[in-house]
Amino acid sequence: MEIEDAIDKMSKFYLEKAVKSFTSDKYVKADEDGYRLQLLNNIDHLSKPETIEDRISDYLKESKDPYQKSMLISFILTTLLSCNEYQAELDEIIKQITKTERQFIKKSYNPDNFKHISITNLEIMKAILEAAFEDDSISEDELHLIEKVRSKLSIHRRDLYLIQGLLGNFPQKGNTIHSPEAILTGLNDLQKCGIIFYCNKLIGQPYVIPLEIIPGVKNYLGIELVDEKFCDLLDTFSLPELRIISDFLEIKGAGLKDEIIDRIVATGVKPSEVLLLFDNTAITEMCRQLPEVKVSGKIEEKIQRVINYYDQLLNITVDKAKDKEEIYYSFYEQLANLDMPNLMGKKIVKNEKDAANAFELATTYLFEKKLNYPTKKQKGTDHSDGCLEFENGEFMLWDNKALMSEKYFFMNAHITQFKRYIRDAKVHGRRVNCFMVVVPDYEDSASLQAEKLKYESGSDTDVSLITASTLKWLAEEWSKEFKEKKINLQVFNKTGLISKSELKARLKLFN
Repeated sequence: MEIEDAIDKMSKFYLEKAVKSFTSDKYVKADEDGYRLQLLNNIDHLSKPETIEDRISDYLKESKDPYQKSMLISFILTTLLSCNEYQAELDEIIKQITKTERQFIKKSYNPDNFKHISITNLEIMKAILEAAFEDDSISEDELHLIEKVRSKLSIHRRDLYLIQGLLGNFPQKGNTIHSPEAILTGLNDLQKCGIIFYCNKLIGQPYVIPLEIIPGVKNYLGIELVDEKFCDLLDTFSLPELRIISDFLEIKGAGLKDEIIDRIVATGVKPSEVLLLFDNTAITEMCRQLPEVKVSGKIEEKIQRVINYYDQLLNITVDKAKDKEEIYYSFYEQLANLDMPNLMGKKIVKNEKDAANAFELATTYLFEKKLNYPTKKQKGTDHSDGCLEFENGEFMLWDNKALMSEKYFFMNAHITQFKRYIRDAKVHGRRVNCFMVVVPDYEDSASLQAEKLKYESGSDTDVSLITASTLKWLAEEWSKEFKEKKINLQVFNKTGLISKSELKARLKLFN
């Protein structure tokens, strides 16, 4: 979500917070639209990496415990960077930070997690932290010293957290995790810094890092890829290649692939450092295997392209234990758009043909598991992608049309195809009440083609067009509000384009 979109979903109180982040003593009170205009006029300032770092630094200087505050906001920002579309609701943020902190504490008890740090460097870092924690807080000067020594000894920040846990001071004294109240305070402070935006007018009221601010946040945190995306990258390596990386890091290289990957990521090594362990030929081949990634140029340029490729992947964790239809549903809009970089990068499908088939299976899952409407099996191979039955025994058919770039304009060939499906049902004694086409996006002119098919169907069949994003929105909203209730198919029974706002009205009318 871009800044412009985010501020449209914020009320006056939260807009004012963001405005204050860059106006300080020049702050002038305004109404809601006035605050939006000020933010729109200052997008460049808000998104510059140097101003992001300055805003965080100024905030930390005002804190009585800058080290503790710095750690907490790093966890908050890293959590949001790992969320889909860089946004999450409060409960999810608290849950993830709590999980992360507990994992660090647990790992700090295992000596194996310190083996990649030399004994001398480990003892030096422990001594400095012990001295710093003697008065239960770390001053700004002590914070600078810790960071300087950490960098000099090549100790990653997550190793620092493990050492703190070893000393009983992570994330707080007595290895006490942050409370929900402390996390909420951190979120409020980051709003005052103009880095996190609270979209209170959006369903779920998520906290969002706008897209323009993402590069500056990554730069501040020193992150090339969040852990999940780094794991996606490492998963493309063979076991022998992963052992080369493990040997370089001086960590255990035996075990299952996922275990080795977790150990590599846990060291804090950067993706660029890992990729530089391989020669130009290997990196070129890696580029060749990635859709839309160029293979020419210097090795450093290729490495950056590989990192950029994985950085652009969706922050959706693929649970391999789930049924494939449920996994496909998670990538519903990407399947509709034939977003092959994401679909192949996440190992959802291997090619466009697979994607088209997965789009169909995901739509079946959507109707059966989210809208609670059983689908009917159709005989033969020449039929629509899906079939549902109205309460009066008439049919609703649907077909999926995935497109990579252009909008759906409802070509005449599709009218001929769909007309055949409608008439075939009529031959077998069933009238098709509604035929729905699910697409990534559509031309306005497609509505006229829908009217044409309705007229030529011979059975006055309504022909509706709906985008995959709108249909998934409906599925998510329905499953949250109505749980196991079956949707009324009359919601889809119209000719022409079905927008989200129209769906809301039809839901009230027919349910």
